[in-house]
Amino acid sequence: MKKLFPLLLICLVVFTLASCTDTDKADVVNENLFRLHVIANSDSTADQSVKLKVRNAVITYLEGKTDDIKNIDEFKTLVIKNKSELLKVINDTLKQYGMNYSGVMSVGVYDFPDRTYYGTTVPAGKYEALRIILGEGKGKNWWCVLFPPLCFVDVEYENSEGSAMNIDDIKDVEVRSKLLEWLDEIKNNK
Repeated sequence: MKKLFPLLLICLVVFTLASCTDTDKADVVNENLFRLHVIANSDSTADQSVKLKVRNAVITYLEGKTDDIKNIDEFKTLVIKNKSELLKVINDTLKQYGMNYSGVMSVGVYDFPDRTYYGTTVPAGKYEALRIILGEGKGKNWWCVLFPPLCFVDVEYENSEGSAMNIDDIKDVEVRSKLLEWLDEIKNNK
């Protein structure tokens, strides 16, 4: 049952989103999701690349600590409790990739635009989030849902001409789903 709880929580959130009116969705989502927002130093290729490295490092760090998390309040407490370690992960990653700036992070309520994750739209609104600003924080940003764990790789990137690029055109990208990993784990444990 312990392994089924995260799956059931995700299903509950998705079901709730699907059954609410558009007006209701903002209130439901705002109370049940905790997001990640990473803002790059600049729009240079190096800064945009390291933004994704920091994102990966933060998600990997948190992934190993969320098995027993049952709700958004527990997740927020986990993030706040591990703030100094998270900041170390951020700055160690920046240093590892040769960046001469550091990152800052905060937990708060921030505005987010509409975002669609595999057919489920998370409406624009104010959400609790872990915000990470790298260096001057003047570059393009990246966001996802940390709790429940729905951080997926964004399928649209802009190339140098500014046009949208399909995920099929992007090399060396791994798309992972914690939900599918849990389902595989449950299936393999039977």
